[in-house]
Amino acid sequence: MNRREFKKSVKVEIIKRAGLNHLVPNCENCGSSSRQFEIDHRDPDAMQIDKSRKLTAEDGWLLCIPCHDAKTKIDVAGIAKAKRVEAKHLGAEKPHKQKIAQKPKPDRSMFKTDQIRAMRESRFARDA
Repeated sequence: MNRREFKKSVKVEIIKRAGLNHLVPNCENCGSSSRQFEIDHRDPDAMQIDKSRKLTAEDGWLLCIPCHDAKTKIDVAGIAKAKRVEAKHLGAEKPHKQKIAQKPKPDRSMFKTDQIRAMRESRFARDA
């Protein structure tokens, strides 16, 4: 299911709440005033089980760009972990890569030693 977006009326309500007595709304996380902001879900929408419930102003908050970027980074990591845990619980882990059985290779150190011995024996046989 796709991520739910806030309705325009809900966005207006969030902006009014953030800029209650100001011309420019304040970030509801750090308090800085900025003309560039994002309206973000307080709890990541991907982590919500009941997506049939309509979003309200209490479900979102107004964040400045730096706060939104920091929160998004944390949310993305949390969502990825939740998906991995769920997949493991359901037994849907990726199979581990298995090595393909190959014919055993001869031990090179012994092979070289045998060659050297053969060369010595042939040299001694020529000298005798």
